[in-house]
Amino acid sequence: MGGFGSGRSGWKGKTRDFVRLDILRIQKLGALRSGYSGSLSWRDGGSMTLFVSADSLRLSFRVRVRGGDWEDVTQTIPTEWTPCRFGGKRPWFRCPRCGRRCYVLYGNQRFLCRKCQDLAYASQCETLQDRMFRRANKLRGRLGAEPGEITIEKPPHMWWRTYDRLMGEMGRFQMTAIGIGMKGLGWARRWPRPPSVG
Repeated sequence: MGGFGSGRSGWKGKTRDFVRLDILRIQKLGALRSGYSGSLSWRDGGSMTLFVSADSLRLSFRVRVRGGDWEDVTQTIPTEWTPCRFGGKRPWFRCPRCGRRCYVLYGNQRFLCRKCQDLAYASQCETLQDRMFRRANKLRGRLGAEPGEITIEKPPHMWWRTYDRLMGEMGRFQMTAIGIGMKGLGWARRWPRPPSVG
């Protein structure tokens, strides 16, 4: 309990493992207009056919359940528009199971909201150490570096003070993560304290 590598249990499925259907992305592609018919694809090569009406989307796609035969699936998802505060309208999905309003549906055999699929975000199951490493790597990305890269040059056109601030934050996250790992291994008790200054 509470040792190295412990954290919230990861028994729930993760959103990253499911196909993500984002209504704002569909709108950005110009496909969210009544009468539209076309296809959407995602990174792993899968695709679906999309038919848009005034108050719903009809999806046609193929699924393979537990290594079995491929099945053709057609699913209708209700949509709705709400007025924005300063004009215009915002689109929403209505979850086909619970009716909840949401921007994103997650699919494997059917597209449903995150709660109906009983999914968690990957970050909800991270240990504190993982979170610190992820934050450090996010700052590396802002500096144009790869995850885990140590020597990072200042990107062109970035202010030195911004570069110094990001490097300092990244170093703090990195050292916190390393300290958590050392404490989990019991090394913190054996290491001598740093000398006091003064």
